[in-house]
Amino acid sequence: MQDSINLLIKTKADMFRRKTLLNLGIHSKLNHTFQSCTIKKKQLDIVWKKISRALWAKNMNNVFSRGRSLIARERLPASYTKGGLQLTDTFQKYKRLSIDASYKILKNYFFQQGDLLSNILEHLLPDSLRYDGSKGLKKCIDNLNGEIDYLKPGLIYLEKQVRELETNKAFMTGSSLISSQFTMLFNRPSVELKEMLKHNNIKTIGHMISYYNENSHEIDPNRISELESIVLPLKAKFGEFEKYMPDTHIHMILHGFPKNKQFRPKYLIKEEYDNSLDEKFEEPPALKTRDRDKTLNITKEQYAYAYKLTTKLRP
Repeated sequence: MQDSINLLIKTKADMFRRKTLLNLGIHSKLNHTFQSCTIKKKQLDIVWKKISRALWAKNMNNVFSRGRSLIARERLPASYTKGGLQLTDTFQKYKRLSIDASYKILKNYFFQQGDLLSNILEHLLPDSLRYDGSKGLKKCIDNLNGEIDYLKPGLIYLEKQVRELETNKAFMTGSSLISSQFTMLFNRPSVELKEMLKHNNIKTIGHMISYYNENSHEIDPNRISELESIVLPLKAKFGEFEKYMPDTHIHMILHGFPKNKQFRPKYLIKEEYDNSLDEKFEEPPALKTRDRDKTLNITKEQYAYAYKLTTKLRP
């Protein structure tokens, strides 16, 4: 990694290009390591410190010296309009990728794929994990042994998602036919079938299944085959979940992974982190200083717009 940093320092580039080179030349090379190894936060902080320092390092007579930090390290991951560079914190990158990798392992385990790692987990994870929902996951996390500590962050995040679904009254059968995260389980209805469902005021997955069960003999023959192609696999899929465990929440989340961004940890964690940065840095840098010194009579929105233009970014 240090060789890559040394080469980057010799490259003539502004901080935006350096940021791109750091992402491509250093951070991206660590992806596989992040997905397959357990790394302590202290070690990740050292990597992050080296990367952030490289942004303004200079090569003077073959001696590398650190230039002045134009942006505070804690502000670097923030958006451009908040004075950052959108340079991902190393710890956050590791967190997203390691949990995402854990989900792949847990999916094979819960769906009983029979691969080597799943067979090992059969002996290390409690049987109750398949049946007790978020409570079973929480109990497993509290009693996790050192052999599978690498799965702990993934189990913690899975427990959080399962708990949210368990308290969601509109889960699965109450979800929209058109715009819910569960539409990935079936082919989208044709325009004609949508019109028929709309005419009968059918808006949810559960209502569609009930309507088919109760009225299949009365449905237009031209539409029944398409409706069957949606409902029957859907009913079979629910049956497949029940075959493995009564609680379908875990299977629904893992079934949607990695197809659906609404279930993928790396996208959800990024969104949560970006929102936290927006809350932390409510204003562009130096706005309070200018307001205090009365050097500019300008609103926060006007200053943010001007800051975008200053950083050569179009709004």
